[in-house]
Amino acid sequence: MGLLTRVAVVGLLTIAGGVLVKTASAEPAVRSAGAAVYLGQVVAQSVQQGVRGAQAISSVPVLPGGARLLVVWSDRVPGDQPGYGCQAWYYSPAGGGTIYTTHTALTKIVAPTTPLLLAPWDTLAEGVTPIGGAAVFAKATATSVTMSFAITAQEPALISSAATSAITATGTVPCFD
Repeated sequence: MGLLTRVAVVGLLTIAGGVLVKTASAEPAVRSAGAAVYLGQVVAQSVQQGVRGAQAISSVPVLPGGARLLVVWSDRVPGDQPGYGCQAWYYSPAGGGTIYTTHTALTKIVAPTTPLLLAPWDTLAEGVTPIGGAAVFAKATATSVTMSFAITAQEPALISSAATSAITATGTVPCFD
């Protein structure tokens, strides 16, 4: 093999090696972005399912700094018991931002502002941040909720969604009145 051929082979191997290194280094970013999108979809789907069957919706700021509580009175609350129940989602900006969820029988749900109150809540997603100063959850109308947040990763996943209920209740609502 001549000198020119050897130089050409070495050049091709160098290029091929560089492509493999770049591909291998991109794989974790793709996995991270995929996981972020999945978590965002889990949160959006959870809220949408709860709101669709809601008889009443409440969304209130909890503390200065962006914490927010969203509560619905619904016939689609998870669990084994048929009938109505209360379901809630709580966003806390602490520790990089986390969204939690819980459901109960017909009892008032309060914001879990202490570790003791947070104990029965399930974590839906971590690394959550609001988008553009908007609330993570907001009651848009008497029957609809908007969601706007990012799940942070190497490449953040932006989630912007809405959910609407066709039913509204009148009178006292046991979940938040």
